[in-house]
Amino acid sequence: MKNILFVALPILFLSLPLLQNNSKPRQAIFDRFTKDKYHFIQLIDSLEAHPGAELFLEVRNQYKKLEWLIEARDPSAAKLINGPNLTKPNPEKLSLDEIEPTGLQVIEPLFFENEILDTPQLLMLTKQLKSDIQAVTQGWNGLQISETSLLVAARTAVLGAGYKSITGFDTPGCFNGINETRIVLQTAQQVLRDCQKTSLPQSIVFSDSLNTLFDAASAYIVQNNNFDTFDRFYFLQKFIHPVYGLWYDYHRTSGIALPPLTMKVGHLNYETRQPFSPDFLDPWAFGRHLDNSGSPQSIELGRLLFFDPVLSANGERACASCHKPELAFTDGLAKSLAAGFEGTVHRNAPSVIQAAIQTKQLYDGRADFLETQVDHVFYNRKEFSGNYELVIERLKSSPEYVKLFVSAFPNQISPAVDGFTITKAIADYIRSLKGFTSTFDKQMRGEIPADPQITKGFNLFMGKALCGTCHFAPAFNGTVPPYFIDTEFEVIGVPGDSTHQHITDKDLGRYHFQPVSV
Repeated sequence: MKNILFVALPILFLSLPLLQNNSKPRQAIFDRFTKDKYHFIQLIDSLEAHPGAELFLEVRNQYKKLEWLIEARDPSAAKLINGPNLTKPNPEKLSLDEIEPTGLQVIEPLFFENEILDTPQLLMLTKQLKSDIQAVTQGWNGLQISETSLLVAARTAVLGAGYKSITGFDTPGCFNGINETRIVLQTAQQVLRDCQKTSLPQSIVFSDSLNTLFDAASAYIVQNNNFDTFDRFYFLQKFIHPVYGLWYDYHRTSGIALPPLTMKVGHLNYETRQPFSPDFLDPWAFGRHLDNSGSPQSIELGRLLFFDPVLSANGERACASCHKPELAFTDGLAKSLAAGFEGTVHRNAPSVIQAAIQTKQLYDGRADFLETQVDHVFYNRKEFSGNYELVIERLKSSPEYVKLFVSAFPNQISPAVDGFTITKAIADYIRSLKGFTSTFDKQMRGEIPADPQITKGFNLFMGKALCGTCHFAPAFNGTVPPYFIDTEFEVIGVPGDSTHQHITDKDLGRYHFQPVSV
């Protein structure tokens, strides 16, 4: 079975006060959205009356004209309409109760996998779909949404098309993602055209270049619409990434206010022009605390603690014992050695590079933040088998460490050395370990020529092999674009040994109980 973590966290920027007084572009965009919404409902009515695969594709295509704004206003609500066909844990219960999915991706297999149409099931799902679209958009008013918010939402939707739609993520049966990408881009382009009517003259050079790129991208899709052979490397490098960068240049010069620093745009750094850059995703936005920024002093303290065996019960094991920098912060073993060399731990040691840019930690996602992940390692009998009281006394006995803690946490009300400051410092150090420095990243940014073999592998990864439907670009972990506010978990049936003789791995994943020291 497949599970997806569900984060009911709306993007707040669309509910902020207006930043503009000019209502004409906003009203035009909203009027078109409303018209498209009612056409979407009419198509669902037609699908109920005349069920068929082609008509279902029309319904999907029409929704892509709406998704950019629905997802921006409330990503969790968007999942009701076009979320993965995966059960997910109930966020309101501590048990393993699950919520059954609804929406377009649940309807899709009725037409593209089942030999006989389950009409009652179809009618139940379409009725729910119409109810959800009305509920999600109830009370919307175009004048309540600023041009800033609309530009941010449309620009972000371009990323969703490039990193999600073209992989087949939400069209696993009908493989309509390439065509839907074209619709998303055309919708974003129309938002741009509406806004540019009242933009400052100096932005024209950027808006004209954007329109040229949008037209070229749509033409490329029309001419190259085969899912298996579509050149995703070329498409991202020549169209999606330039559009994303130029869009920021246009916004900056348009006279439309840029989003303030307090404006939440998922976990993205809105001012980044290139998604394959180290600063594209904000590691501090994934943090546990309201003040998520890590000072240089805290990062340096975390680095020292990471390499110091003082944290383990026997004083012989450090974080770096299993996360070695020379091995990309892994240990190169199938399963890491247990404390005292008594067998192995349950799983191997993943790299901690870019570990910060995900909403769940550890293979089974049992830790919500890096700080709690440190706790799990600290208490695990096979890892540190730790005791905070003992470790705190050890650290307090070192004048050098006490001085470093005071410097790193000058506003700490309680004693400078405690469980909070220890875990926060280590988490801050891990957040500083950014990636996007590989040969592939440099090729994707256009800094060095593309290697044909790498391009071929990337296109297979993001296309026919379907790897990119779980390992999402640009970080290639399970954090889902375009807002990167939830992390997907799946059980795909890993074989138990190299013979692949239908022997399932005995690791229960998220259902495995992890004992800890108390």
